[in-house]
Amino acid sequence: MKSKMFQIRMDERNLKTDMDDLNLFLKAVDVVSVSSAYVQAPNSFWSVLVFFNEADTSKSEYITKSGKVLFQRNEKLTEEENMLLLLLRKWRNEEMKKKGVVSFIICSNRQLITIAKLKPQTIDQLTRVSGFAGKKIDAIGQDIIDLVKKFKSENEVLPAE
Repeated sequence: MKSKMFQIRMDERNLKTDMDDLNLFLKAVDVVSVSSAYVQAPNSFWSVLVFFNEADTSKSEYITKSGKVLFQRNEKLTEEENMLLLLLRKWRNEEMKKKGVVSFIICSNRQLITIAKLKPQTIDQLTRVSGFAGKKIDAIGQDIIDLVKKFKSENEVLPAE
């Protein structure tokens, strides 16, 4: 069993990002238990301790040895995830033509599926996807984040009145 500590800062600027980071992590591991405490300080925050096991590799998703997330090619996707995956593939094909490289050099199918499932909103969240670090993040990370954010804003379902 492993553990990881999160801080959920209560200020408007950080609350959503911190919550998204925690939720993204929780989706990617087998959670054993969670403990939390409110820390009252000049900059108060919630301290969240997650005890987890590596995800079961017989499942469609798993955590790599480096702690990164990667879904299988046969992952079942929701309609929304399929729409995002199609958009990501279109973007990858455009990048491939611009750079004159084969598609998997830009992103593998499994990486695109993982992005469609996780819908990262920040570079930090994108670095949880296997294969995304350093030069790859510098080269295409912000493009992917912008694409995911645009997709989410255009496909946001508003509650019925």
